[in-house]
Amino acid sequence: MWTGIDALNMYSNVIINRMNEPRIKAGESIYITAEFGSMMVGVMQFIGSILSYLTVYNFRRVNLLVWGHILMGLLWGGIGFCTMYEYNVIALLQIAFFLIVYSLTEGAIIWIYCAEALNDT
Repeated sequence: MWTGIDALNMYSNVIINRMNEPRIKAGESIYITAEFGSMMVGVMQFIGSILSYLTVYNFRRVNLLVWGHILMGLLWGGIGFCTMYEYNVIALLQIAFFLIVYSLTEGAIIWIYCAEALNDT
């Protein structure tokens, strides 16, 4: 998919490890370990999947897809900015929020929308 969720799922431990490198070089303690960050990714997707039940039935699917993609794009920009300037705690919060937004919008809806929009008849 074009949202970057696969990259985040597969490389979350590498991303979080790289966020910790400046603190390790400075001799400071790290905020979050790569293993705990990977578990955070799974927990955030689980929470978002549970909450997606509410969004799918209360909002229109097209609106959720459009606004979800806009919000995910803004979050990726924020994650990139915060990572570039080493605001790592804010970047981790944005990653967690991205995972919830993905699960609430595209993760729950895209397959339903494709089945409705692309039928064989």
